[in-house]
Amino acid sequence: MLHESAINSLHQKRMELITKREQYLSEINSEISDLENSIETLSGKKVWETEPQDLYDDENPNYLKPSYEE
Repeated sequence: MLHESAINSLHQKRMELITKREQYLSEINSEISDLENSIETLSGKKVWETEPQDLYDDENPNYLKPSYEE
């Protein structure tokens, strides 16, 4: 039982970090939701309908072909 105090301390620190993580994720998800709602309100479209296109794809004249495709 020599390490019991250390184990309890580690468990407590773990739970504190898990709580902080959950709070952080909740805040970030809320901010993302607010941004998505603003985009939808301003554009009248869903977020995925307004996302910018990828610049470098095989249909683009500026496509950069990797060496493994040659």
